Amino acid sequence: MIINMRTVITVILCIFSVAASAGVEENVMTRERAEAEAKKSGLPLSEYRSYILSGRYAPQGDCTKQPVIAVTPAGELSIHADDKTERIKPDIAYSYGGNYYEGIQVWLFPYHEPERPILFNFNAEEQFGRLDITGHDHGWAGGPPLSQPHQALVNGSPYQRCQ
Repeated sequence: MIINMRTVITVILCIFSVAASAGVEENVMTRERAEAEAKKSGLPLSEYRSYILSGRYAPQGDCTKQPVIAVTPAGELSIHADDKTERIKPDIAYSYGGNYYEGIQVWLFPYHEPERPILFNFNAEEQFGRLDITGHDHGWAGGPPLSQPHQALVNGSPYQRCQ
């Protein structure tokens, strides 16, 4: 499917509009609100969800702190930590929440190894702009430990979209 630049700009403007007007309580995006925003953008909800991830995320939403995770509208990740940048094309799991999940959370597996050490949960707890990073195949009680860079990502969690 080809998406024109006008649609992408409309979606980005919707995101900034929602983020700028959202208070703490208003930061929770319901399915109805997501559907309304998707309808405004002209995209089906399934495609709109990947666009609402784009932006930069940092601990407490402060992009002067590291690590900073940047997401492009195409779904590519850049992780900036310790003056290094790692670019990743992650696997996206829209249905990781179960067969009938219909919320706004989107799960990304950033690494394509046989074991996937960490899991990114965007719009975690149905809160627009929140990113939780947790251990997945590593870092759990009794399991293999996380590497130092992966542990640093987990320690920075939860992240918020930068203002």
